[in-house]
Amino acid sequence: MKTKIISAANQKGGVGKTTTLVNLGAELARKRKVLVIDLDPQGNCSKTLTGQCDFKFEETVAALFDKPKVVSIVDLIQPAKLNGNSIENLYVVPADVQLSRVIETSLTKINRERILEKQLAKLGDSYDFILLDTPPNLSLTTLNAIQASDLILIPVDSGAFSLDGISPLLEAVSEIKDDEGNYLILRNEVDSRNTIIN
Repeated sequence: MKTKIISAANQKGGVGKTTTLVNLGAELARKRKVLVIDLDPQGNCSKTLTGQCDFKFEETVAALFDKPKVVSIVDLIQPAKLNGNSIENLYVVPADVQLSRVIETSLTKINRERILEKQLAKLGDSYDFILLDTPPNLSLTTLNAIQASDLILIPVDSGAFSLDGISPLLEAVSEIKDDEGNYLILRNEVDSRNTIIN
């Protein structure tokens, strides 16, 4: 099976990107080998999938952007854990706050939008699915995720401002993917008591 790369993106925060991605990863890992890469400096995905709340990682995804010719993604992968126990078939590349600093210095690098794509090529088809959690903005990490993805999942909630981030995101997808971007808008937080969904 060829690896499928899926990113969760939306410029609006709090719409369920991380929650959706973590749950999707856990479900897919029941039968497939899954790698989740946290590209958000907040690191909520990392906290959830490693059980660490104080960021005690030796290296994080920041190293890929800081030293792309020195560091390999293979060296950053660790088993996902729940209550201290490894979760079968689920792996994570963590992120932490230093990613913000590194991204600023990476803006001048040549082919900066392809840093992640080049690193993922090193994995071949080692994983059935690679899931990319992005920050709530169009930062360099989000642009890298879009470039590397086969599918962009755009979670939205029922809030009045949830749709605000979609238009600029879709413009970026169209530009990066030459109008061939594959995306899916996922309506989150749906009240099942309603018979009509707006």
